[in-house]
Amino acid sequence: MAFHGKSFLFVVLILIIDVWAIDDELVPAPPSIGADVPLALFGPAPSQVDPRLLGPVQLLKSGDIDFDAGTMTLPLYRGTYSDDTTHWYVLTDSTDESNANALGLNFASKLEFVTPDSSSQAILSANGLITKRSGKVDFSPRAKLVPGRSIPYPPSRAAPPQVGDDQYSPYVRLSNAGNRLYNAPIIAGSVSESRLERYCDGVPGDDRSAKRILHSKVRAICPSKGTVTLTLASGFSFAKPVFYLTLDASAAIPAALEDATLAPRISSLRLGADDSAFSPAERLYVVINGYTNSDLPPGAPSGQRVHPSRQGINSFLAGEGSPFHVLSGIPTVALDYSPAWDWDVGEWTRYSVRAGIRERLLDEFQTLGFVQRGYFTGPNGKAFGSSGFVVNGPIVYRFL
Repeated sequence: MAFHGKSFLFVVLILIIDVWAIDDELVPAPPSIGADVPLALFGPAPSQVDPRLLGPVQLLKSGDIDFDAGTMTLPLYRGTYSDDTTHWYVLTDSTDESNANALGLNFASKLEFVTPDSSSQAILSANGLITKRSGKVDFSPRAKLVPGRSIPYPPSRAAPPQVGDDQYSPYVRLSNAGNRLYNAPIIAGSVSESRLERYCDGVPGDDRSAKRILHSKVRAICPSKGTVTLTLASGFSFAKPVFYLTLDASAAIPAALEDATLAPRISSLRLGADDSAFSPAERLYVVINGYTNSDLPPGAPSGQRVHPSRQGINSFLAGEGSPFHVLSGIPTVALDYSPAWDWDVGEWTRYSVRAGIRERLLDEFQTLGFVQRGYFTGPNGKAFGSSGFVVNGPIVYRFL
């Protein structure tokens, strides 16, 4: 069961380099490896017939993915805060399945169980704008992430790049429109359209003024075109490489690690319940001490310097690339998707490290199997489970 061509996007995908320099660590190998026929003779992806089958699927369909840059361009929306000042936001998920399908958003039924103390309230105006939204985001803080002294995680200092007040939540409930809930992260605050127009062709890396008015994931923003371009994160879900967005987090450590907005209000989300009744969240597995590139012995094939099983926060803090978190349920694979990811942080035991048992985790049940057998635990050998952190990370794309 192999495939190629435009359906597989192999020629494009092999060029991917996202903000964490994923390169070919994420991109699946072509099915022609080891075969007697060239790639051109392989058939199209089964996912073209049924998105539940093997192959690439764009899950967040409202925008365009730039596979070379590891970014996605989404529709840009303008709204108002409760004091009638402006904010700019994107839409990624909804509890309204019909409207989600119509707009190309992710349907996330679990968000129905986001309680009022974890969401923002807003009113839908006659011209279709989110208005009177509670909560604001301050984009002026300076991000700082310093690895720990003896071990990189937890970091000795973690300052997020932007901070929401105690009323801000990306999860917005529209009180006059069926009480539906939308995932509508704020990506720019009270900024005029004319000021944002200067970033239509991109945000220069050395533009300090941009850092004080824009979400740190913004790579371009253009109100006249109605678009904003955001950096994507990479990980795995049930052994499928994925792209997703990480835009908000409940505490300073995950916000700094994910380059996301600190949104303390979502810390009151019910965590640890996974797929039980009325759970708003889905689990995401964070590895602390997977292999790093320094673990690769000399003499690797073709002079490679990247460990093929590299993964984890320690590797990320060493500047080696994506930590490759493991996401659980996503659309087309499971029925329990939620963009509210309950961070389950764990580490390989000392025995696992000494015995060479570590491997790159790709799958929820693979991970839980190592936990069950005692090879993978919570930090410092503690019981494995929810860290109490939640990250708002809408799914975007699956590669397989």
